[in-house]
Amino acid sequence: MKTYSIFSLLLVFALLSCEKEIDVDLNDSNPKLVIEANYVANDSIVMVKVSKTGSYFDNYTTNPVNDAVITIRENNGTETIVPLSADGYYELANYIPTSGATYTIKVTHEGVDYSADSKLMPTLQFLPSTYVYQEESLFSDAGYWITYRFQDYSGVGNCYKLITTYGGERYDKFGEFSTGSDAYTDGNLIERPLIEAFQAGDTILLELQSINQRVYDYYSQLSSNTSSFTAAAGNPDYFWSNNALGYFSAYSYSTEEVIIVE
Repeated sequence: MKTYSIFSLLLVFALLSCEKEIDVDLNDSNPKLVIEANYVANDSIVMVKVSKTGSYFDNYTTNPVNDAVITIRENNGTETIVPLSADGYYELANYIPTSGATYTIKVTHEGVDYSADSKLMPTLQFLPSTYVYQEESLFSDAGYWITYRFQDYSGVGNCYKLITTYGGERYDKFGEFSTGSDAYTDGNLIERPLIEAFQAGDTILLELQSINQRVYDYYSQLSSNTSSFTAAAGNPDYFWSNNALGYFSAYSYSTEEVIIVE
C-alpha cells in the first residue's frame, strides 16, 4: 500500500523560513512519558506500551519503561493489574468486556499517576463490499477499486478506524489507516472507497474498529497537526492526565475478507 511522507517538504520550508533567535532548553530534562493503550474487546486483551521520548537532539527515539504500575477498571469497578510482558509492553489477557462501559487505565511511574478513560462503543458490522475494474487514468492506477459498506447506528455517535491487510502486511501505522465519524451521516448506509487499486487474485482483509469520539478526535488532531505548516503544528491535546503523550482506545471490531475475482 502506498504511503507518503511530508518530512522532506517540511524540511525545505524550515530551511527557507526566516532566521529567528529562539531560547531553547537543550538539556535532557525534556523527555516525556508516552502511553499507547488499547483494550481490544473481541480478544478480551489489554495492551499498553510505555516509553519515554528522547532528548532534544534525539527526539525520534523512545526508551522503554519497565517499572510502571498499570491498572484498568470498568466504570467505578475494581482495579485489575496489567502486568509487564516484554520490554516496555504490558498485557492483560481474558479481561471480559461490557459494551457501553467506560474503562479507565491508570499508569503510575516515578510517583506520578497518569490516567485516561475510553468508552467501548457498539460494534459496527460490515455489509458485503463491492469492487469494480477501472482503466488507468490521470488520477488513478488500473485495477479493481473496492468500496466497503456498513450500516451506521442512529443516535449513537459512531466513529470508526479502518485497517487493511494484504500481501502479508498489515497497514495499521499512522498515515496508513483511515478514520471517520457519523457527524453528518447518522443512521445512514455508509459506503467508502479504498484509495488503492488491487489486482485479480488479491485477498484483502478489512478490519473496522468501532472507536469513540475522543479517540477519533485524537487521530483527527494528529492528522491536522502533521499536515500543518503553521507554528501551531505539534502534538494533539493531551489524552492522559499530567501531560503524558499518547492515547487510550477501548474498541471492538468486525472483519471482512475480500477476494478479487476477475
